[in-house]
Amino acid sequence: MKTTIRDHKKRHGQGALKALCVGWNSMVLREGPGAAVYFFVYEWILRNVFMKRKNQQTGKREMLIKRDQVSILGLCISGGLGGVASWGCLFPMDQIRARIQAPDSTIPKRRRAHEVGAAAKQLFKEGGIRIFWKGFGPAAVRAFFSNAIIFGSFEKVSERYDAYFDKKEDDQALFWLRC
Repeated sequence: MKTTIRDHKKRHGQGALKALCVGWNSMVLREGPGAAVYFFVYEWILRNVFMKRKNQQTGKREMLIKRDQVSILGLCISGGLGGVASWGCLFPMDQIRARIQAPDSTIPKRRRAHEVGAAAKQLFKEGGIRIFWKGFGPAAVRAFFSNAIIFGSFEKVSERYDAYFDKKEDDQALFWLRC
């Protein structure tokens, strides 16, 4: 930790504390919409693809499966696609954030107040619209698998946790009733 702080001070001099906040606004602009898309797509796919079935009596698609009855594969696919959609939404902003936070950033000091716009213009001049999506393929593959595992694991652990503590509460209630 001491070397990290020392290197940071050496690189940024007197503005070491201020340098830790460089790109903060681009990070907020990246994470807000990304998280919204992430959870929306996950829930939408989970509910509309894996939890709805055709009702034999009415012929309409209805929620016939409960959340804890969805297969682990369904949970993983929903989570993976949510992660890919999230990265698809936030990837251009991530490129801008990376440019702002790079130690050798070429954004002039006088433009720091408008750093997101300056970085976007600079990136566009360098490579057009395609530069905002450079590297998206590998990021999407990684996002699919990592988010599939995260959501599948989370849902199954939550299911077990709820089942365990619901049972425990029932046992405790029975214990107090016996006394």
